[in-house]
Amino acid sequence: MPFKSTLARSAGKPLGVFKERDLSLRGATQSTRVSVVLGEPIEVANSLRFNSGDSAYLNKTPSSAGDQTTWTWSGWIKRSKLQVTNQSFFGSENGSNREAFLAFNSDDTLRFSDTGTGSNSYILNLSTTQVFRDPFAWYHIVVAWDSNNVTQADRARLYVNGVRVTSFSTNTNSISSSADSYVNGANQHFISRYVNYSNSATHNDGYLAEVNFCDGHQLDPTSFAEEDETTGQWVPIEYVGSYGTNGFRLKFDNTADLGEDSSGNDNDFTANNLSTTAGGDNDVLSDSPTIYDSGNGVGNYCTWSTLSKNPSWTLSNGNLTGEMTNHNHYPAIVGTIAVSSGEWYWEVEYTSSSGSQGWGIGVCNSSMDIETTANPWKPGFWGIVGRSGSWSNETLNGSNSSITTITVAEGDILGGKLDLDNNSLYITKNGSALYTVTTSLPADTYFPVAMHGSAPAAGELDANFGQRPFDNLPNGYKALNTFNLDDTTILSGTYEGDGDADGPVVWMNGTPATLKIGTSNPPTSLVTFDPAVVDPLASGFKIRNSSTNNVDGTTYYWLATIDKAFKYSNAQSNE
Repeated sequence: MPFKSTLARSAGKPLGVFKERDLSLRGATQSTRVSVVLGEPIEVANSLRFNSGDSAYLNKTPSSAGDQTTWTWSGWIKRSKLQVTNQSFFGSENGSNREAFLAFNSDDTLRFSDTGTGSNSYILNLSTTQVFRDPFAWYHIVVAWDSNNVTQADRARLYVNGVRVTSFSTNTNSISSSADSYVNGANQHFISRYVNYSNSATHNDGYLAEVNFCDGHQLDPTSFAEEDETTGQWVPIEYVGSYGTNGFRLKFDNTADLGEDSSGNDNDFTANNLSTTAGGDNDVLSDSPTIYDSGNGVGNYCTWSTLSKNPSWTLSNGNLTGEMTNHNHYPAIVGTIAVSSGEWYWEVEYTSSSGSQGWGIGVCNSSMDIETTANPWKPGFWGIVGRSGSWSNETLNGSNSSITTITVAEGDILGGKLDLDNNSLYITKNGSALYTVTTSLPADTYFPVAMHGSAPAAGELDANFGQRPFDNLPNGYKALNTFNLDDTTILSGTYEGDGDADGPVVWMNGTPATLKIGTSNPPTSLVTFDPAVVDPLASGFKIRNSSTNNVDGTTYYWLATIDKAFKYSNAQSNE
């Protein structure tokens, strides 16, 4: 299947600006509102990565119950694995018949459920009709509970990227006046873990940043974020209100205490199976929803794409680790960010079986076959491929030429230096020049790519696109994050259908506002975004149907208008 992605610093709001806005707070009726001073835009310096394979999570049991009738939880989330049951990122449970949790379901809908304290049945059970399966960018999610509200439907509110969710496929709400939530009691609370009634645990995969919990207040999202007036992006602001007794703020900025509470309450969480060890195991990363940065510091970073990979690959560690088993045909994985100008750098460390497998590293355009071509010299791929413990072939868009044999051992770090201002691609080894792949790359848009060899044996690699310190960053080269991208968007192109319900991903460097797809040029059929047909992404769109606009081998033309450039986009959702 070809990797089908068609090719052809925000000014922001000045820091130090405060606003007043009407917010609904604890005990407010529909006619009673109070004015609250809001904080300024902030740079969220980092996030904490959770990997389900490590059973990574945070937990805390409050010494006493807080206000269980009124509270608000806010957090920024970047998803890694999709279509997994109970990807919970906040909740509370007693390991028996009481629980509350906020999680993604296996169909990628968002669920919030709460038994309250009086029985083992849900007094609230909401599952959205919207699906949330954009792993390219950040979601801001807020849950606000106030059982004192006179309107029952307003006693529990759910927001995504500043917009209240009101459409639910499951909508059980029997919250009585002044009913206690199970959240904020003197029971165990979790970040990135779910424990069911039989005491069996599942864990979340993804990144969390700037988590706030406010005890005693039902707040809307504008207490924690706002729309940037210049870019239209939904961005974090500092919460400046009261946290209440059990409230907390998790910034994940203290490597000696990952669960440290920065609210002033010292309501610290305990970190479990999380690492601050330098290198690929480090779970404190600079991947962040912030837009106030420069250079190679903080931003929404490239990872391996779970939407654009050969199915033989298993991704973990926030989609930075790729593991290959029982494979053939040099299957590939590609990055989530593409570039067409500038100087870019990333690193790949082969952590197992690199001495005996045919690894490859380089760049590709949208025409590269990521699945079935039975040799490493794939059209659309430029890079190097190793065999039998050494790197011995150079690949130039479907042809190969022999080069000096170079030994690469496990633990060696290969760097990709992509200079699109001079049409060149270089590969380094542990910071030293390895060789020049080409100085005549065609003008195009390119993704970082890695592949594994034809031998059916296991292997693993770790990538670093700049979300942790580079080992060997060359002068003048940039990391692959959205902050460093320009805002040039692609408005038209083609892709080839593959007849698979898990269809092509098309890169636009932006979010489509409208989209036409057809077999004629220009296309005239306007697409309605639908989770069963086509998904908008922060960076483009993905086909989700095996036949509609996706007949195998058929060339489709597309024409779009843009909502926002990718560097200013939040993760997208679908009804």
